[in-house]
Amino acid sequence: MRYTTIGSVREGQILGKNIYSMDGKILLRNGVSLTKQIILKLKQLGITAIYIKDDRFNDIKVEDIVSEETKRATIGVLSESVKCIQTGKELNMKELQNNTSELI
Repeated sequence: MRYTTIGSVREGQILGKNIYSMDGKILLRNGVSLTKQIILKLKQLGITAIYIKDDRFNDIKVEDIVSEETKRATIGVLSESVKCIQTGKELNMKELQNNTSELI
């Protein structure tokens, strides 16, 4: 697996890691064969780089410093915080602080 810019991705390559939306939901799962339409949509969503499977790098294991669960939770809390700010609602500072502390 290797990390590459979205501009370097070619049709037929295989996604190496899940891609998540801003609210923490899975947009694309690991193992999906990338099409021109998928690559275009990723660019439109502002995704600048992804992991793709590459047999030349099978011996390299990519370990995340932050778990996927923590990433999804953080995205969810931040998304909810932005909504609160936009609508003038009160922020849940305790949840934001707890999540930020766990991330750090």
